[in-house]
Amino acid sequence: MKNNVYIYIPKAVYSELDAIAPFIVELHNNRLYTFMFNNRIVPYIASSYIHEKIFNEYTKVVNFFPKYSSKLFLLDYLKKISCILKFIVTMVLFRIKYKNIHVFINWPYKGKNQSYKHNFLYRLIILTTKIIKGKLYSFPGIQAPYTDSLLERVSDEGAKKISNFENRAEGKKIIRSQNNLDKIVYTEEHKNALINTYGIKNKIYNIGIPRLYPSWQDFIKKYGMIDYNKTLKELNIKEDNEKVITILVTVPDYDWYKEGHDFYSLLDESIIVIKSYFPNKKIFIKAKPHLYKIFKNHEIFNKNNDVYFYKLSLASLTQKSLFCLCIHESSGIFDFLTTGIPVIEYSDYNDEYIKAFPAINPWKGCPGFFMAHETSKLKYYVEKIYNKELLYYKEELINFYNHKKDLKFFGIEE
Repeated sequence: MKNNVYIYIPKAVYSELDAIAPFIVELHNNRLYTFMFNNRIVPYIASSYIHEKIFNEYTKVVNFFPKYSSKLFLLDYLKKISCILKFIVTMVLFRIKYKNIHVFINWPYKGKNQSYKHNFLYRLIILTTKIIKGKLYSFPGIQAPYTDSLLERVSDEGAKKISNFENRAEGKKIIRSQNNLDKIVYTEEHKNALINTYGIKNKIYNIGIPRLYPSWQDFIKKYGMIDYNKTLKELNIKEDNEKVITILVTVPDYDWYKEGHDFYSLLDESIIVIKSYFPNKKIFIKAKPHLYKIFKNHEIFNKNNDVYFYKLSLASLTQKSLFCLCIHESSGIFDFLTTGIPVIEYSDYNDEYIKAFPAINPWKGCPGFFMAHETSKLKYYVEKIYNKELLYYKEELINFYNHKKDLKFFGIEE
């Protein structure tokens, strides 16, 4: 009987795939599987060389979603049952073959605001894994460390604040609860908060920040430029050795923007400031895949020279970026911070949001991360970068979070 097998079961959230990617790279010399219950993930993985290599080469992908027919309802129903049985049989066979079965998921706890399909599959995964005596772990859903202020926001009380802030109808309020699984965390701050503030009794494993693992750093250096050069080719841009600037964007119509100083105003001001110091540098605007349609043909790309939309992996941009500017909060900043690239957040949160979440940003005070709420402050930081006076080294981040890789919990020795 072989010792260990590692199974990752994604839901259908892009940030979740990005979060676990460095962990999979670290484990790729072991027996790794990705079990898929949702076909929406497939095109996202296929769209980027980095994601395709990680999930299709470093793991063996097993699909448990049916191919539906538009007319034969009964046949579709039988296909669903077949997929469920296939999952159960696969897990039983793994029990026979392997001594230790490690299952990593980031599925929200079953509840009122989850779909029937979600609740059913959640129960299926948990129950099957427990019956075969596998080990279940809840993996963080973003690549950034959870801080006290972020944990407050994702708590039940924080969910109520967000529901009120977003003016959600009574029946659509956000409901969040900790799932009853062992937890994986990146920092002691997260571990201590789960124990002392939230009373978590499950085992909690601090594995360090996966994006700081040498294996991930080497992987991005080796393969990151493939996605970048592919983008240049698609945009008919000639390759060169010049650094570029990344603007990281989120949902443009979210409720935290001020009336009269919305997302597009902030984006316009950012480009104007950057171009005033770096008139000849290319600017790549990066958004999550579900926002492609919003930004694809936006006028921002027509009225500015050398401003392009970037569709492939965010991590690949770290190999060419001088700095990253994000419009309001994004956990994606840690792709840059963990690579030694400074980040400026340009934001102007409205009073209602600040009242609900006075900390504003969960990573405020983190080394290499700077916040500007007016153009004068943005100019100050961009000028500092232009004059090479804004120096940042990833070792500062390592010391700040007391990062230390530790995977012995999963049968992996250094």
